[in-house]
Amino acid sequence: MKKFVRLIAFVVLTTVHLMLFAISVNAREIRVNENQSGHFERYHASKHTYSFNVSSAGKIDIEAFITYDNGCWFTSITLSDSQGNIFYSFDLDTGDIHTGAIRVPAGSYTLDFNSGGEITNEWWGDFQFIINFMPESASEFEQEPNDTADTANVIQLNSTVRGNLSDIGTLRFNRDDIDWFKFTLNNSGRVDINFKHATADFGMWNVELFDDFMILQTSKRVFFNETDVNLDTQRLEKGDYYIKISGGGEHEDSSNVDYIITVNYVEELTQSQPTTPQTPQQAIIKFQINNTTYTINGNSRQSEAAPFIANGRTMVPLRIIAEAFGVEVDWIAQTRTATVSGNGANISLPLDVPLPNNMGTPVSVGGRTFVPLAHVAEVLGATTRWDGEEQTVYIYQ
Repeated sequence: MKKFVRLIAFVVLTTVHLMLFAISVNAREIRVNENQSGHFERYHASKHTYSFNVSSAGKIDIEAFITYDNGCWFTSITLSDSQGNIFYSFDLDTGDIHTGAIRVPAGSYTLDFNSGGEITNEWWGDFQFIINFMPESASEFEQEPNDTADTANVIQLNSTVRGNLSDIGTLRFNRDDIDWFKFTLNNSGRVDINFKHATADFGMWNVELFDDFMILQTSKRVFFNETDVNLDTQRLEKGDYYIKISGGGEHEDSSNVDYIITVNYVEELTQSQPTTPQTPQQAIIKFQINNTTYTINGNSRQSEAAPFIANGRTMVPLRIIAEAFGVEVDWIAQTRTATVSGNGANISLPLDVPLPNNMGTPVSVGGRTFVPLAHVAEVLGATTRWDGEEQTVYIYQ
């Protein structure tokens, strides 16, 4: 008798599982960014499977609302890719759910709504949902997996990348996501690291900077109410460096909050910088980044184009430098080359051709020639001083 009862129980359970499997295999095809609805049947544990495709990497945000006409039972919602990797899983009673940002690569996905409870109970219900999808460029957002230094995403100097300590991770279920980023200094200098995040109610982030030997250089604990923080950094030697971002405290409360990290490199313009910096009034030229106002010998002037930083190099208008140092600038149209001569200097600066020793590349912006300050200052025998707080360059002779 006991064997017969066990056999009947096995058959019932197997039948239920096969029914659910059949439903899962016969997934209903849907499209993202469109409203969908479904119904849980009376007397049955019920599973509804939906399949959809995304043609590019991007962000998925699922909004769902579930109501039961009789009773209060849980429903599990699971998002998986075509290989069965779980991107999101959540158990819900009645009410609504808003998943927040779920980053996914291009591919095919399934979304399961699986009701719970005893199959003999009399209950039924409805649900509505929408899968919001927004494409994102790979250069705009971190690429998983990047949970170790060996798999760190590369950040270009003077650029910005978005990230997210997702509690669901990417390509796997993971509540302890860690993000690693790597940047390279071709020359020694100071690096300014800025960390911003969207508004959060709880949680914190740990931001750490390591050298190539995994020796900690600096770190900062960023709390939920600190939305814009700079790391305290000093002069770094050339080489590879790693930024590690991990959760702290109420990790899950900040896990679906995007952060933005920016790595700015401030070059050491010359090796002959005086031990005691000269005062700004002694400078021949004073530039401020992204400001068209400058001074020569203390006299304020206006330029049509402002200095800027590109690839870790301070770029300045060539004619202003020439004017201050009393040298001549000529333009050779055939080779698109600017030449500087006078006061013992003789420089050729072809546009869009990198200078030796990673000193930068002369460019044309708005019809004006911009040159790497470090290279021109060295040739003209000038010294420079950088004020990072004011984003200002002083040039002396």
